[in-house]
Amino acid sequence: MAESSRKCVVHLLDERNISLPLKNSLSVLEVFDLVSSQYGLQDKEEKKYFGLCSFEDNSICHWLPLDAHTKISNCILSTQSTSNSNGSTRKNSIFSAPVLGDFNVYFRVKFYLPSICRLRDKVTVELFYLQCRKLVFEEELFFDNEVIYELAANALQELYGDFESDERCHELLGRNDLIPVSLQNAIAIPAFIGDRVSMHYKTIAGRTRGEAIIRYMEIVTSSPRYGMHFYRVKDKADTTSGLSLAIGLEGILEWSSNSLNTPLRVFKWDDLENIYYEKKKFTIEMQEPNYVSLQRRGGGGRLNSSSHNHIKSYSWYGRSGHVAKTLWGLAVEQHKFFLNFHYKDSCRNELAGGARRLSEVARDLDLTSSQLSITSSSGFSEGGTTGG
Repeated sequence: MAESSRKCVVHLLDERNISLPLKNSLSVLEVFDLVSSQYGLQDKEEKKYFGLCSFEDNSICHWLPLDAHTKISNCILSTQSTSNSNGSTRKNSIFSAPVLGDFNVYFRVKFYLPSICRLRDKVTVELFYLQCRKLVFEEELFFDNEVIYELAANALQELYGDFESDERCHELLGRNDLIPVSLQNAIAIPAFIGDRVSMHYKTIAGRTRGEAIIRYMEIVTSSPRYGMHFYRVKDKADTTSGLSLAIGLEGILEWSSNSLNTPLRVFKWDDLENIYYEKKKFTIEMQEPNYVSLQRRGGGGRLNSSSHNHIKSYSWYGRSGHVAKTLWGLAVEQHKFFLNFHYKDSCRNELAGGARRLSEVARDLDLTSSQLSITSSSGFSEGGTTGG
């Protein structure tokens, strides 16, 4: 494909995409700002909750640095030297798109809040909602089957209004990604899912679009997996392990593939002393429980303490050095967000009475009778999208 015809394809949360000419001068920040302006994200603080990412092998999420100096073309051509089992070195593209093809990036929520009541802009609320719908469908969030049917019913209420008929409900389910594929495959009688969703859908007649979004988010934010970014890891470099690390607002959580809703271990940001990585190894240093917090000092990427007494290290291994670096970078950013969020939240509680009420958020959403729209802009080509 000729360089002049290559595109940067930005996949949005509403299953549409935007194509930009892939120029050497195009920066990651420029792409992010263009997409944000198209969505009408006006609140500068809430704009920071989002980011652009790309996927390695369609599974490992790498967040692109949002600065004017990092060019999209450099992200495509970035390579990671990795060692083969025989010790030789090879270079692999760290992103999902072929070097000579279009480059796919994804506009996603990067920093979550514990409740949408803390969001001021209704556009931000809707984008959080769309992200959570995607996470339910892609099984990043797990719920009992009946809860999934209730979530789907509220999504249909938001999309199409009141229930009309069982046949209509079945048709609408087929149009939208609301039921996880594994659940669809597990049910021997496909119509059963539509019938259960219909049952819930009938009971919420009269619920406004805003109220349907609020109910959906109330359920989703109750999940212990909400607000986390998951990465497969090993507990030792030479073993196969069904472990995942989840990094989010409250800390770093270790999960087993055998336990979908209960983490094995929880490492709170409050107890964090240090984060670092070396080759494939990602390490955190935590204060031991029941000891007085040590004084923090220093700056830069590492979080230093004035003493190493009563500090314990925990390590995991990514499948490559780039994954370990991604874990480190995301953990540093999430820890910083945690500190800023709690400081600003305490100030807001003192000055403005805290978060909004759910009913207020719902009324705000009801002022917009349709879904998010993308405004036209020169240089953009809007179209459909696939997955991600």
